Amino acid sequence: LSRRWKACLVILVKYPEPGKVKTRLGREMGMNNAALLYRDFVARLLATCREVSCPVLVSCHPDRRISDYQKWLGHEYAYIVQRGNDLGMIMQDSFEQAFARGFSRVVLMGSDIPQLPADYIEKALDKLEEIDVVLGPAVDGGYYLLGMNRPSFSSKIFADIPWSTPEVLGLTLKAVRDSNLTEYILPCLRDIDTLDDLNALKNYPAMVEKKPAGKSSAEELPAAISVIIPVYREHKTINSFLNSLAKIFPDPRHEIIVVDGGPGHETLAALDVANIIALSSDRGRGKQMNAGAQAAQGRILLFLHADTILPDNASELIINAMQDRNIMAGSFSLGIDSKKCSLKVIELFGNIRSWWTRVPYGDQAIFMARDQFLEIGGFRDMPIMEDLEIMTRLRKMGKKIVILPEKAKTSSRRWDREGALRGTLRNWIIRTLYHFGVSPDIISRYYK
Repeated sequence: LSRRWKACLVILVKYPEPGKVKTRLGREMGMNNAALLYRDFVARLLATCREVSCPVLVSCHPDRRISDYQKWLGHEYAYIVQRGNDLGMIMQDSFEQAFARGFSRVVLMGSDIPQLPADYIEKALDKLEEIDVVLGPAVDGGYYLLGMNRPSFSSKIFADIPWSTPEVLGLTLKAVRDSNLTEYILPCLRDIDTLDDLNALKNYPAMVEKKPAGKSSAEELPAAISVIIPVYREHKTINSFLNSLAKIFPDPRHEIIVVDGGPGHETLAALDVANIIALSSDRGRGKQMNAGAQAAQGRILLFLHADTILPDNASELIINAMQDRNIMAGSFSLGIDSKKCSLKVIELFGNIRSWWTRVPYGDQAIFMARDQFLEIGGFRDMPIMEDLEIMTRLRKMGKKIVILPEKAKTSSRRWDREGALRGTLRNWIIRTLYHFGVSPDIISRYYK
């Protein structure tokens, strides 16, 4: 508690008047229902904040008097009035009002994330003791939480941001780095703007049933795929890769999640493609893919390397394969994006190995039922061979793994750089060492 006496939480709130809050949601389920739901969102968030040992400032929209907010929420909180012509100015002013009250660490939150865990707020406060800025990314490309320190506070973070667009998080991260500030990124969460967002939660089944025509639009669409891409210093090629990938997954229920494990998260800062969920993580492909899976909403998880090209009909192939309830995971066949005869031979033997063992590598674009992935605990925290380990684990559990005949073409850049013979021998050696029980930490030294 003594460490928190100069910290506070700020919540941006509107008065829950029908037609003035959650209007997009209201157009689908009725303005009265949306206003009632918004009341519940705020109540849940305040209950979560009470679990955290910090004062709470309620930043109120100026369309109602403070006394109206006090009547609604009670007198246990301090209240400030929002000032500014756009969201950026409102947030900046809310921070400044909190700092003016003597607080040195401030965590500001929106009020439409009812599933925000207290642990995330605690983490943000703890990180602000050593980091300048903490961000909680939202699925739609914005953020649900922003934490800042008084000494490093910068108004540049709120300037020239196209609010309510998918570019908000990326441009904010760029502003943070341009200001030479350090940042920490929390796990991604979904804010609730539409009925499909609401359907992704399990806390509000009664509200979901209120949509006319019986079924939600999400239920009428095919099973969604969450494409999870771990990246490390891919800033030069990431946008062209994502633009090509968006053409393969055009269905709005599919989602593309980029998880950056690089120093400074430069790949995230370079993102210039709409509707991409951007996350940061500690380095390690397994850690990055686990972080993406935790944020994913799709029933099928596809783990894709940023140098791998999928077939044009990949989404259809994956969905058709996973319709078989006996199949728990799968991949494409191996393709190498090269015309060299030596690499074609490597490709052939690689496919014979995976077809025989039913244990594909990550280069083959592994996909899996999300429920199954979470049930088995995801990828192991290991520096190398995480793809081989998880697929071997599934096979030993008796799970059915399908290898599609269509190829996922991986870049030949590593073979071109090292030489086909040397690269192949290295791969065989590290796979043999792994099967003989050599520690992945030791093996990883030979893979660099």
